[in-house]
Amino acid sequence: MSTKNAPSPEAVSAGLRRWLGERFGGEVTDVEAPGTISGGFDFWIYVLHLRGPALPARWTQPLVARIPPTPERFRLLEHGYPAPGVLAVLSPGEVFDSPAQVVERVPG
Repeated sequence: MSTKNAPSPEAVSAGLRRWLGERFGGEVTDVEAPGTISGGFDFWIYVLHLRGPALPARWTQPLVARIPPTPERFRLLEHGYPAPGVLAVLSPGEVFDSPAQVVERVPG
């Protein structure tokens, strides 16, 4: 999939940190630099690791954010395929122009 219009890992982290700070309160920072994973089918995939004094423990573990290139792809996030634990599904416009799914990061 093309990464031509993909948000940078830093922009994804900044958007989620801002959203989490508003949702849970307090400052949210990166534990490690955000990055991308290649090979995603129809989604831009980002790896994140965040911390903040008010974040629930699940949000302080390594995470993956999956963002489709267009809002119309939002329905693909709702098929119920086996996947790591989902922490949030953000609607288009809530943080990014496209929807985003944030899940626990698992080995492999």
